[in-house]
Amino acid sequence: MILDAHTHLFPPAAAADPVVWANERGESHWRDLVVPPDGASRQGWATPEEMIAAMDQAGVTKAIVQGWYWENPDTVAEVNDWTLATLAPYRQRLIPFAAINPAKTRPADLLAEAEKRYEEGFRGFGEISPAAQGFSLTDEAWVALAEWAQKREFPLCLHVNEPVAHPRLGWQPESLQDYLDFALAFPRLPIILAHLGGLLPIFAANPRVRWQICQTRLLFDTAALPLLYNARIFAALPARSILPRILFGSDFPLLLGHPPEVEPSWQPSLQYLAKAPLSEEQKTNLLGTNARHHLPSLFSV
Repeated sequence: MILDAHTHLFPPAAAADPVVWANERGESHWRDLVVPPDGASRQGWATPEEMIAAMDQAGVTKAIVQGWYWENPDTVAEVNDWTLATLAPYRQRLIPFAAINPAKTRPADLLAEAEKRYEEGFRGFGEISPAAQGFSLTDEAWVALAEWAQKREFPLCLHVNEPVAHPRLGWQPESLQDYLDFALAFPRLPIILAHLGGLLPIFAANPRVRWQICQTRLLFDTAALPLLYNARIFAALPARSILPRILFGSDFPLLLGHPPEVEPSWQPSLQYLAKAPLSEEQKTNLLGTNARHHLPSLFSV
């Protein structure tokens, strides 16, 4: 059983002409990622029907459809409404997470939006990027949202950049300590740190950091890892404390192949994990068992 904690879908108008769609909404960060000014795009596109077909082909049972870290609150509302309506026929397979932007919303309004999306049937908030959206993990509105989410055990998924990397579009160095401190402040809140949490799990080689992570509900997904790290990265993760917290994420429909595949699929992500220095049991856990254990309300089957 394969359970995917990190995928995306976008409205048809965004896929048809992403530059025009983004410019009309003031979404320059998303525009430059999906249509790089000076490079080939790795952004693939899919409808829900095409996504389900690709899931069936790869043996993926369920997938979280993440929102995006939109800069404009109006885009957040627009795409959330589209997601809710579009995924309604597929709720047995596709699990909707709502986009949210704490940077440009008063705490009371942010909590009202959170409650609205919770009541509508969204199952978490994400993907969220403090760096791209321009807020701090200690900002008043964000802390209020985290308190609200912790009371409901409502998962949050955060995009995390590694603090040291080759310069690339969309990358901004971030403090991993800030993310660990945030998780420690909300120990009952399920928090998914995307893209292997900017390599935060590597620091669990330090016994104190490992102990701190174990006091939280931190999880780490594998979204886009074939573009970021050699599969040997898994050998650096403590087997008993960290590997059980790793969730499979594909970042579908991102094109992860070398060279990029013509149509988005799960094969590059699955082939990448097949090369990882993990036992068959560890791979099985990463592909689904870990998600069922840590997020049973989302992935019960």
